[in-house]
Amino acid sequence: MDPVPGLPVPVQPTAAPTRAEAPASKDSRVSEDLDVLRRWENGGAAWRVLAHGPDAVDIALLTCDAGEQVGRLFSSEPDVREHVGSRERSDEG
Repeated sequence: MDPVPGLPVPVQPTAAPTRAEAPASKDSRVSEDLDVLRRWENGGAAWRVLAHGPDAVDIALLTCDAGEQVGRLFSSEPDVREHVGSRERSDEG
């Protein structure tokens, strides 16, 4: 279909990265939780740690504009805990 003169050309949405497109971890397997967190970060949104224990981490998923909590990720996956490390927020080093 040809664009109509004077109207903007529609933009096709891009697909979210698949697990295969996500950077591989040391053992080439990425947990579903880490995949979710990486896609969140790659989309420009932020996160904040709500609780960080020895066996799990509870993360608030925040909007990219106002930083409002719109979701939550609770994970005991080792690769998520390693990715978060000692950070309290996604914008920390």
